[in-house]
Amino acid sequence: MRFIFHNPHDLIWFKAPVTYDFKSKGVQKYVHLLDYFLDHDKKVYVYIDRFKFYDNRHGLRKLLPPLTWFYIWLLFNKINPLRFKIITDINKMYKDDILFMFLYGNFTFQTGELTAARKESNSLIGRSAAFKVVHLTHYMYHASVGSENCKNANIDLLVAENNLSRNSKFFQSTFPWYRKDVYVLPFVPKDKFVRVKKFHERENKAVASGTITYPMDDTAFLSFFGHSMLHPMRTQIYENREKLQTYIDSIISPVIEDQALAGTANYAKQIKYFSHDIVQLYNNYTMFIVPEEVSGLPGIGFAEGMKCGSAFIGLNDPMYTDIGLVDKVHYIGYDGTMDDLIHKIEYYQNHSLELETIAENGYNFVSEHCNKKNVVETFLRDMKTLCLHRNSTNR
Repeated sequence: MRFIFHNPHDLIWFKAPVTYDFKSKGVQKYVHLLDYFLDHDKKVYVYIDRFKFYDNRHGLRKLLPPLTWFYIWLLFNKINPLRFKIITDINKMYKDDILFMFLYGNFTFQTGELTAARKESNSLIGRSAAFKVVHLTHYMYHASVGSENCKNANIDLLVAENNLSRNSKFFQSTFPWYRKDVYVLPFVPKDKFVRVKKFHERENKAVASGTITYPMDDTAFLSFFGHSMLHPMRTQIYENREKLQTYIDSIISPVIEDQALAGTANYAKQIKYFSHDIVQLYNNYTMFIVPEEVSGLPGIGFAEGMKCGSAFIGLNDPMYTDIGLVDKVHYIGYDGTMDDLIHKIEYYQNHSLELETIAENGYNFVSEHCNKKNVVETFLRDMKTLCLHRNSTNR
């Protein structure tokens, strides 16, 4: 039974992507999945499409075959190519194989349009005998398009940081064909997120982090929510940051809306955001908030900040309680309104012992339950079990 990564070089989720300026690091939110195999001297299986999926930012990429670009990506990230077993023929995958893919960039995109190559690739994937697993990160970009493409590709299992099938009405409305639970795969903070400052030495208020992404232009999103904001609370905090300084210091920033904005004020704001020492920042405050997506997904910052020993303020929502977090024990739950957010911050500013206990409990929880070994090994074990179950029921 092989765990196979689909086009790991074509994404920003694992290692640093090869960009025209060789400076981008990508977000690398799921690098622990790949690193687990590399760290344990395991053979890494990858499926590389024969199609060219070029990005207009990368002129050289248009000219090179995908396999060549994969080796450039390995070289760029200083990874030994001998660690990899490359599959280029999807017919060489079998029913006991697990093919792991991402929705964004494969089954949907920010524009809602897929290249002809992507469509052809998805058609081949749909005919594969492998157990097909798709991660739903960024699923809200033209969710109905991603849903239809996943359905047509005969995807077996969807994965996210929240059981969206049960907890998100937006997901239910856009993925009506999917009748299973969405498998919950918790975030794993990178090793750099550590607790370095004692709690009593921190500033006794909250810091807010995160980016405000592009306005949503998808009809399904707009009609469901009645607005174009993926992170409404981030927008509220950003727009009222000066008024909120008694309770919240904010580094929330808008994203770059277009590469043509390079050199402008908006571009400068985003560069400034990523220049923050986020580890030190979380260590400087007793509390922090990383406002969630309205579509039902948390930000990875909630696990990163807790690992730095700060008390997390988040929605009182199953996206946290389902993984074991308890309000007023591991984190501070609020109802999603600005009034309640301020009320909770003010209360804990005046109850420092309670706050420190919550921060300590949160730190211990993330250290124990959101570490790479536990999360990845549980995930791989569960994928094998689900794959075997599918195969046994399809006999």
